[in-house]
Amino acid sequence: MTRRFATLVALLLATPAPAETLRDAIAAAYAGNPQLAAARARQEALAETPEQARALGRPTLSTGANTGYDRLGHGTSGAATIDAALPIWTGGRVRSAVRAADRDVAAGAEGLRDVEAAVLQGVVLAYADLLYNQQAVEVARVGIERLDRQVAEARSRFGLGQATRTDVAQLEAQRATVVANLADAEGALAAAEAAYRTVVGRDAGALSPEIPPPPALPEDRAQARRAAETANPLLLQQRRLVEASAARIDQARADGAPALDLTGGYGRGVRIGSGDGRAAIRWRDRWGWRCASRC
Repeated sequence: MTRRFATLVALLLATPAPAETLRDAIAAAYAGNPQLAAARARQEALAETPEQARALGRPTLSTGANTGYDRLGHGTSGAATIDAALPIWTGGRVRSAVRAADRDVAAGAEGLRDVEAAVLQGVVLAYADLLYNQQAVEVARVGIERLDRQVAEARSRFGLGQATRTDVAQLEAQRATVVANLADAEGALAAAEAAYRTVVGRDAGALSPEIPPPPALPEDRAQARRAAETANPLLLQQRRLVEASAARIDQARADGAPALDLTGGYGRGVRIGSGDGRAAIRWRDRWGWRCASRC
């Protein structure tokens, strides 16, 4: 049983790992690319701004307290207040602020799409470059093995008098050239592996040369232009930013319009006096609501 288990483990370890496909590389980049993660975090923070803008039209509550001491004999005093305000009419400030925030979120979403497209392009380029260099190294190694056999055969023929020293020297020169090409290819492969690691976020093993065909491309330039006008993230982002700027202009105009708030408050004060030798405590309460307009 132990021998069978050891044989099974050896077979599993000897089985080559499946080659990594372009789809796997894209999925890994979308899950771990730091540039894409930063863009997503910025978009999540930006998504909170519409709620912050809506808070400008919601009730607010504030509290306050103070205390004092009079050395002339009037004793100490203190007061605590609670004030509430409810915006009734803001002159369009809140509506414009919410619209501007919504357009900022939409522009941020298009910016995130542009970052995703850039990451996708980087993955495809890094994958293609790495695949090319892997195959270039393999071709160079196969060429060296083939030339090694040819050099050995030429030397054997030279020893038998069937070849000249020039024939052997030519094959050795060809082998030296291929060896130099292999060194260059290995250097380019190391650079391609580093670029792949930067974009995808992990080291790559053997890559699969099977690349899925791209989707249908536009038939002509006019169709490509129409597709760009309706779906290009940079163009759509600029349009959303223009809409956000227009909303901020409306917000700035609304800041000059009057507003109506419903405000109310409750307060309680106390004074402890001892001017006649006896301590006296006096309480004072106040509360009420009022409508206030501001310009």
